[in-house]
Amino acid sequence: MAGSDHDAALAQISVGILTWKRPSTLRYALKSYAKAGLLEKWGEVILFANASDPREVALAGEFGLKLLQSPDNIGIGPAFAALASAAICPNFLFLENDWPCIENATAAQRRLAQGVEMLKDGMVQTVRYRHRAKYGHPLYSRNRCEGHELTPANRPHILDAVHWRHSPEIDFPDQITRQQIGPEPWYVASAAHAAYTNNPSLYRTDFAQTQIVPRSAAPGVGSEAELQDWWQHQPLTVAMGEGVFAHRDPGKEWRRARSIISSWFRRG
Repeated sequence: MAGSDHDAALAQISVGILTWKRPSTLRYALKSYAKAGLLEKWGEVILFANASDPREVALAGEFGLKLLQSPDNIGIGPAFAALASAAICPNFLFLENDWPCIENATAAQRRLAQGVEMLKDGMVQTVRYRHRAKYGHPLYSRNRCEGHELTPANRPHILDAVHWRHSPEIDFPDQITRQQIGPEPWYVASAAHAAYTNNPSLYRTDFAQTQIVPRSAAPGVGSEAELQDWWQHQPLTVAMGEGVFAHRDPGKEWRRARSIISSWFRRG
């Protein structure tokens, strides 16, 4: 795809960002999207401020985002439902405030545009964008599944092996296939081997609105656990590639580092 094709594809994405009283984390993520040229090229960006914080509301104005807000923390599921329901572009990308873009503009834009094309062609129904190598922490599936991917309890997470296996399509040929699209590989599995996740994911908007929203909208729904049984029994396919976003909260990382340093001094 040429650059102009990338621009056309990115313009077909409604981005929904969920935030909850983390203005510094949100600013960090928004600046990363702007640096990668994404904010100006996405069709629209909608911010949902859970338990609305005036500082996050101000960031919506500063970065030119559409704003939805709730005075209370209504949970991830209902917030996802509100964001997806408000989306007007053909594709919907769900993000939370602690998922900055860690790729350069060329790679980020190309990979997102490729996802739009895969959805349009019907090749897959979901494209996931957690970075393959620099995925951030925690990655619970790796802690639980690495080396035991084929046990019955871990089978729903086999596609996550993309993060820790060099050639997952060779290691798990019955569960994962490799598709070469452009210069990079994409890995595809059925929903039965790709558990539902709140990690950065791209859907066709009509799919998100008709299939996920009705199952996410109830108060207190966190999405992942509540949707798991339904998701894994659907005839859906999911793709993961090299990724764009990493799980990263600068404030938490600083506090963790400070705690480690303090413990060193106490031991000394």
